[in-house]
Amino acid sequence: ITKDNKVEDERKEPYPLPSGFEWHDLDIENPRDCDRIYEFYKNNYCEDEVTHKFRSNYPKDFFIWYFGQPGHFKEGLISVVKEEKKKKKVIACISFVPKRINVWGTEFNTVEVNFLAIATKFRKMRLTPVLIKESARRTHLRNMWTSEKSP
Repeated sequence: ITKDNKVEDERKEPYPLPSGFEWHDLDIENPRDCDRIYEFYKNNYCEDEVTHKFRSNYPKDFFIWYFGQPGHFKEGLISVVKEEKKKKKVIACISFVPKRINVWGTEFNTVEVNFLAIATKFRKMRLTPVLIKESARRTHLRNMWTSEKSP
């Protein structure tokens, strides 16, 4: 566990995405965004890779509860969008929510990263590492250190 992490050393700009794609923050408190979140995860989260028949289907109220936890960050629900027919369609999403944990008697703030999903036709674009790095970057800018950097 290191203690020499500095917010000022963290990258300030978002990680680059392929041409035609852009970062978009979703707001669980916005009814339109809430519908987009629900539909995206209903159609793309935890799919059975063999038969493509099984998929997790959380109710909309679950997402409102989970993403709207006390102290949640507006920038903690990150999506990648692509413009199709003059509409920005969500093609990937990842989230992080605040958590307070205790490691060997030391308490600190961190986040739980969850709900990584990428639309089927975009899964070979290697967006997963970029989504993870972007969520870590945003966490680090809040002086909360996870994964490769710890408090």
